[in-house]
Amino acid sequence: FEGTYPLPEAQLDRFMMMLRVGYPGADDERSILRASLRPAPAPIPRVATADDVRAARADVGRVLVDDALVAYVTRLIRATRDPASVGLGDLEPLLELGASPRAGVDLLAAARALAWVRGRDFAVPDDVKAVAVDVLAHRLILTYEASARGVDAGAVVDRVLASVALS
Repeated sequence: FEGTYPLPEAQLDRFMMMLRVGYPGADDERSILRASLRPAPAPIPRVATADDVRAARADVGRVLVDDALVAYVTRLIRATRDPASVGLGDLEPLLELGASPRAGVDLLAAARALAWVRGRDFAVPDDVKAVAVDVLAHRLILTYEASARGVDAGAVVDRVLASVALS
């Protein structure tokens, strides 16, 4: 990490998601090592064209989002900025900065995309919940106290999800 610096929160907020990919299991790691021993890999076949990607984006744009789901996402985002409002006052000393309005926009976009991948033309709260940690955790700025307690942003998002009512 020498010569690199953490991005300021305004720049982190521009990334829609941050996915955490752990290490592979032992069997998968062995497969990776075996594959590295083979000669040059075979060419990777194309699975989508640029037109396919444009069509998919248009389809996702047609995924319906009910006003009740917009209200739910609004409550989630606001709860990261004012956790006491949803009965999570114990989180206040752990949060320096909550999620921005852009985080809500991205949370809805990711939920719509997941609904489309799951074969639906409408998004539901479970879609929001499934992508919430990936969309929100990197946007929360935790305090030194959170770090000292070993609390990570994903755990904070999980607590908010558990405390914010759907309606």
